[in-house]
Amino acid sequence: VRMRMRMCVCLIFASGSGIVFLDEIDKIMAMRDHQRARDIGGEGVQQGLLKILEGTVVNVQVKGRKAPRGNGSIQVDTRNILFIGSGAFNGLEEIVAHRQEEKVLGFSAKPLGTDTSTSGNATSSAVAGAKAAVTSGIATSADADAAAATEEEEKSLKMALRKDKLLRKVESRDLIKFGLIPEMVGRMPVVVPLQSMDEASLIRVLTEPRHALVSQYRYLLSMDGVELEFEAESLRAIAKRALTNNTGARGLRAIIEKLLLEPMYEVPGSAIKRIIVSSDVVNGLAEPIYEHRGEADADGGVETPEVIAV
Repeated sequence: VRMRMRMCVCLIFASGSGIVFLDEIDKIMAMRDHQRARDIGGEGVQQGLLKILEGTVVNVQVKGRKAPRGNGSIQVDTRNILFIGSGAFNGLEEIVAHRQEEKVLGFSAKPLGTDTSTSGNATSSAVAGAKAAVTSGIATSADADAAAATEEEEKSLKMALRKDKLLRKVESRDLIKFGLIPEMVGRMPVVVPLQSMDEASLIRVLTEPRHALVSQYRYLLSMDGVELEFEAESLRAIAKRALTNNTGARGLRAIIEKLLLEPMYEVPGSAIKRIIVSSDVVNGLAEPIYEHRGEADADGGVETPEVIAV
């Protein structure tokens, strides 16, 4: 807490109010294992936060040039400070499911993400048709891989829908059972669950922010005079892979890094002027398209695929 408050203590001290965001708050849950003699980073940290969350005057040690004379600490009144805590809370949805007596084992178990929507039925039909074609020998190995990938996407989507549905029903007792002490849950009464990121949200993460991943790699290759372009379908394929891997937005960089690893080694000192990434490149069915300087237009007026340049 002291480390976090040092960064904003000057502004808070000057205005007497502010917002403190406590990230990864789920990592300080109380240990339920009685075999451990020490509760490292658990209930003790929560007990230390209680008085600060409730509102009191605390002494914060300040180091550096802005440190006041004397004992090197200033007093901060936390009564007008808004504290916001966030975390992944992995496993919280299972606590909610257990409270609602949703069986996950046995003959009466409800399948994960059971949904009778039209999109779910269409996806299931597509998967079944692809499997039947592969079994009869009509389809190729590429079709088999596509069917397996579609099945994984369907499974990931169902699990995400189930998790979002359960987290919308989180109550204070669920957080207490997860590991937060009742006193802390009472001092942070507003609980807001966030929905899992879908394909459209991941595409926006790739393209819209000021320092988006696509913009970063385009700038990196532009230092060697090379243009980097992503087809619209390639961005959708990258988002689908992140959803299938259950890595979310944090896994997007690893996917793009793997795709551009070879091109980034080929570019320095070469005559490449443009690199185009298609959906087949993301799916491992093709190599990136290289355009070299001085090459004549070999398209012959053929319409080029839709490309997103960010």
